[in-house]
Amino acid sequence: MAMRVSVFMISLSIIPMSVLSARCPDITTFRSENIKNSFDPARLNGFWYEHAYIDIAQVGSSCQTLNSTYYPADGKVLMDFKVKYAVVPFTIVEQYTPNDASVNGWYTKNAKMPGGDLLSLPTVVVDATSSSDGLYDTMTLYSCLDPLHAVQVNELIFATRSKDLDKATLEKMKSVARGLGVTWKDSDLTVTDQTKC
Repeated sequence: MAMRVSVFMISLSIIPMSVLSARCPDITTFRSENIKNSFDPARLNGFWYEHAYIDIAQVGSSCQTLNSTYYPADGKVLMDFKVKYAVVPFTIVEQYTPNDASVNGWYTKNAKMPGGDLLSLPTVVVDATSSSDGLYDTMTLYSCLDPLHAVQVNELIFATRSKDLDKATLEKMKSVARGLGVTWKDSDLTVTDQTKC
């Protein structure tokens, strides 16, 4: 996370202060009806492959995976996020802390490490679809931060259980997210090739 925090902070430091003020929208409105009404974080448990993302901290990385564990005692979800920067593997534990038990899928994300709370990202589970084993098999996450209302920083993650994702599935996930109000430029979305990992 130290590397991710450093990349993030450096990126913010080069943004001109003359940038027009920016505020994140109410990201809880971006959740699907499925998430609002029946989201079960335990069904995120297990291994995930990240297939597309917008995240300045992932610049230069590849082979992104997540291993999710839900802790019912406090409602937190921990995800071991593993990437490669060039050939160097790097792993952090991302901690998702629920903001309000009555609002399904709304979290604050930070690193589970000393100093990790210096970067806290409001995050929602936009959508998740179920597989025959009862677990979710697709997951879309969206985060937004507007430090000092000087700039809006967004993160968007599309992940599935499958290492080899077909284009149609990704396009459907993107369409659902856009239909729920999440906006982004396709030129800002990086698509990964997990088959090369």
